[in-house]
Amino acid sequence: ADQSLVLLKNDDATLPLSLPAKPAATIKLAVMGRNANATYNMQGNYYGDAPYLVSPLQGLTDFDASIETSYCDGTHTKEAVRLAEKADVAILVVGLTSEAVSPHDEAEGKDRDSLILPYDQDALIEAVSNAVDKVILVVMGGGPVDVAQWRDSDKVQAIMWCGYPGQDGGTALADAIFGATNPGGKLTQTWYPEEYTSQVALDDYRMRPNATEGYPGRSYRFYTGEPVFAFGDGMSYTTFDTTVESQPATFEHVLSADAPAKDLTTMAQKPLEKAAPVLSVKATVKNTGARGGAEVVLLYVASPNAGTAGAP
Repeated sequence: ADQSLVLLKNDDATLPLSLPAKPAATIKLAVMGRNANATYNMQGNYYGDAPYLVSPLQGLTDFDASIETSYCDGTHTKEAVRLAEKADVAILVVGLTSEAVSPHDEAEGKDRDSLILPYDQDALIEAVSNAVDKVILVVMGGGPVDVAQWRDSDKVQAIMWCGYPGQDGGTALADAIFGATNPGGKLTQTWYPEEYTSQVALDDYRMRPNATEGYPGRSYRFYTGEPVFAFGDGMSYTTFDTTVESQPATFEHVLSADAPAKDLTTMAQKPLEKAAPVLSVKATVKNTGARGGAEVVLLYVASPNAGTAGAP
């Protein structure tokens, strides 16, 4: 759970939060939102029952004795605003629900037709962000959501995605928010804007864009629009310098003309006529900041004419 968290925004190094330096001092957190006290929802889809489940609220409350938490599920905006006004920091745990709970937003046989946060969660975020100076937005869910307005808002200082984080999800969130750990995850999806739902039909599975039809394409490989957050996005509390030390200048591996038409089962049962291509790239990663952390180096490979005339 610690390693899976993805930090997507962190204006003015808002995170990690600091515990009070003086004895007996406290930090007041208003922990709010439909997933703030989530337990079963953290198990996601196709889950096995966890032996225990630590909600975000419990994880934050138990992290340190100096932390005072207040809680509401965000159903009543006035209550949320009242709690936010008395807090030092508002932590909004918003997002989606899985098949582990009912009703669910995304599950087997349940597709979403919108990328907007459901149940007026944006209205909750807006109200709370007007009531307190420091707002941390935690997004729980398996699929992308359009949070562009909060990405661009100076009233929300930090955004973290936790997926469906499992049994120790709340503990992991508290660890990251207070700096016991350093988030190093990368986004596993392209987060599209809401307009994408009107550009791409749910049952249109074409990957490549078509400018004539106004079709923007799918996935980080082909999407031509501006994503809310891109595949591979993910920040850290420290900085890294990555240097590619060596890489092949070119690599050629030509398939015979009939290769795509060969029966895949037969191909799998026979030894390859030529060894599969192997590339070797050496890179050095240096932590240039003041805090320990882990970095994921992403390597992208493309053929010279990728995407042209149907080429892969």
